[in-house]
Amino acid sequence: MHEPPVQSDYHARSGNYQLESNPERHDKSPVAVAIGNGFRGVSLEVMRLLRLN
Repeated sequence: MHEPPVQSDYHARSGNYQLESNPERHDKSPVAVAIGNGFRGVSLEVMRLLRLN
């Protein structure tokens, strides 16, 4: 059984949390984007590991 909705939901939550945490600090937007890209890369690696298992 595949569980992509779980990771997708987690990804959405992490993104929303960051946006709500620093809504007034637009200077950190690029950092948030970089962090988001990092999480996406990790998510892909996690998905690959789950598929291998």
